[in-house]
Amino acid sequence: MFAPLRKYSGIIIIITAIAFIAGMALMGMGDIFKQSSYIGKIGGKKIFIQEFAKKLEEYSYNYSQQTETEINEQILVYLNNNLWNEMVQEVVIQKALKEYKIVITDEQIIDRIKNDPPKEITNQEVFHTDGVFDQQKYLDILKNGGIDLNALEAYYKRTMPIELLQERIMQGATIAEEDIRQKFIELNEKADAKIIWFNANNLTQNVEVSDNEINEYYVTNRDKEFKKGATRVVQYTSIPLVPSKADEKNAKEASKK
Repeated sequence: MFAPLRKYSGIIIIITAIAFIAGMALMGMGDIFKQSSYIGKIGGKKIFIQEFAKKLEEYSYNYSQQTETEINEQILVYLNNNLWNEMVQEVVIQKALKEYKIVITDEQIIDRIKNDPPKEITNQEVFHTDGVFDQQKYLDILKNGGIDLNALEAYYKRTMPIELLQERIMQGATIAEEDIRQKFIELNEKADAKIIWFNANNLTQNVEVSDNEINEYYVTNRDKEFKKGATRVVQYTSIPLVPSKADEKNAKEASKK
């Protein structure tokens, strides 16, 4: 069913993209296109209409191939927004990589390809022995050209810098002790409570309490609120152990003998 569409998907996407951009102009964006040949800026860099249209064409084509979905106007709007967000994210990431001076060498990529293949590979049965990923079988197939090495290299060139950037950021992140304590309380502290709703304005009224009511409350709650433990009254005298002037004089005379 989708074979004819896939055959002509490139032409369809180009036509749809042009119609989409033209439609935006008709819906009120025409003034922007008249004033400038770019549709926006990302990190100070101008994104020109032709550049974005070409990227959108490639983006839409890949989407249609992967999902076997015909590109309509609604999907194109979705892809347009996704592409723009990815372009913004890419600029932000590249600036962060430059700031943290993160560079991935070819040796690191080769080591990763050999020793840490992605899950898309380790989950494939062709690399399994007795239902478990077989590292040696994977290396043999890799050596014999059974895996697209260029695709793996491109994958790790894209993902490894981001992974290292995340590690650097997490290493510099600290959590205050007070924040940890507060989070623990929020997750673990529980209480049973009875809540009484009342109008606070009613508390402004004068309330009179008689001596009999006070005495009755005391007698009723004496053991709960007013009971005290056993107490003792102790009197004592404090005598400081400080030598007098006579003592000091006698000590000096004794030391001379």
